[in-house]
Amino acid sequence: MERASPKLYLSAKSAKAKQKVEQDKAAKAKANKEKAQFVFLENQNFESITSYNHLLLSVWFYELFNNYKYILIYQLDCFVFKDELTAWVNKGYSYIGAPWVNKQGEIEGVGNGGFSLRNVNDSIRVLKSRKKIHPFSIYLERAKRIDKPLTFIRAIKNYLKSSSFRSAHKNELINEDKTFAHATNRLYFFKASKGKEAVNFAFEKEPSKLFKFNSYELPFGCHAWWKYDLDFYKPFIEQFGYQINDRNE
Repeated sequence: MERASPKLYLSAKSAKAKQKVEQDKAAKAKANKEKAQFVFLENQNFESITSYNHLLLSVWFYELFNNYKYILIYQLDCFVFKDELTAWVNKGYSYIGAPWVNKQGEIEGVGNGGFSLRNVNDSIRVLKSRKKIHPFSIYLERAKRIDKPLTFIRAIKNYLKSSSFRSAHKNELINEDKTFAHATNRLYFFKASKGKEAVNFAFEKEPSKLFKFNSYELPFGCHAWWKYDLDFYKPFIEQFGYQINDRNE
């Protein structure tokens, strides 16, 4: 009986060891890639609602994330109920946020920014657009109520003075999420989720009404759970192992 060649044995062992080294390298590279990377911004960006609106209406903010397709805005008063981030990204929207709801539980618009998913490139395109945020018809309608003889002239003046998406960050009275909501109607490429789908994405105001509207299903996440109906959110959040004290405790 011939004996196995030591040379062949060593070669096979060596190949196996090399393969193991390569696998370890690949695993390490993947782990490093998946590690969270932090971007630190100046405190002045978070000193007030105005400064925060200015931040999220600035092109340079989104350009920080040019290497990514989407960013999830997750303010400190948010909570995620389901592992659905990839599924929402794959829907391909420009913007997804919780719906704005009145006290009757009726959806008045979509786009709350506190917990929102944004396409980076589309956000930059919006904030570089010279198009006015509001159409001329709005200013014409307002002018009719104020000064009928000079309606058209007044409307033109107000329209020309109004903010474009490009200049929105300069206007202290503008909310960033409302601006992106208007972009849905003003810019053809900017696609936001509609009412029912937005409810599936997140709750903010009137969560108990939205819960019923959503067939008693929790959404992907929520915003301002501490501010709006804590009694509703408390049992759901505590199911994840957290203990929430009442405000008076």
